[in-house]
Amino acid sequence: MTNYMLSNDYIDIAVQKGGVPGVSGCIEHTSVLSQIIREAKDSKGELAVVWLDLANAYGTVPHKLVELMLEIYHVPDGIRELIKEYFNHLQLRFIVGDYTTSWQRLGVGIVTGCTISVILFSAAMNMIVKSVEKKSRGPWMKSGVQQPPGRAFMDDMTISTKTVIEARWTLQVLDKMITWARMKVKPSKSRSLVVKNGKVKEERFKIGDEIIPTVSEKPVKCLGKWFNNTLSDKLNVEDT
Repeated sequence: MTNYMLSNDYIDIAVQKGGVPGVSGCIEHTSVLSQIIREAKDSKGELAVVWLDLANAYGTVPHKLVELMLEIYHVPDGIRELIKEYFNHLQLRFIVGDYTTSWQRLGVGIVTGCTISVILFSAAMNMIVKSVEKKSRGPWMKSGVQQPPGRAFMDDMTISTKTVIEARWTLQVLDKMITWARMKVKPSKSRSLVVKNGKVKEERFKIGDEIIPTVSEKPVKCLGKWFNNTLSDKLNVEDT
């Protein structure tokens, strides 16, 4: 399944770096973000970054979303039916005190530790994140490479755009897709950063009626690396 997804370019490793063999996804994800922020600071440019925290993503991803992803990515019918049957026969029961529930079919959630779960979750998240590319384009880097507006390491999603207005459009589309998938973003656990003329500017982003805190208010630790309003790595050096 992994070879099929990668050989047919159904998983864009510039967008989804989690669960891909041979890719140091965690390091690459944070390194690219750090470089984008550093270049915006040094060039006195403009940049908007939003870190999104999904509520229990592994436990809430619907099996129907996985089935749709398999269909869109043209996975052969036999394989799709095999995976569907696998999901249909996932059952759990719980013991509370002296009481044991009947077997309950698991309609949502990816079973951690299952061999195929990683690539299925990664591909499903890739499909959601790629949906924002029609609304905006990511920032250009000095190397001449244009970054995608949305990226993810498994369920750690980040938006990075050239302007605040593009970030708002992208956030709106991404939140709409996540809601459509019956998943949820936690605004209080998410963070935002806006750079204008190379300096941090306090701009607000919302998900629904809830305001996303800025990194000035609460620094964010993304995949082991801190991001704050100093636009430097000082906090990470102190943390080590």
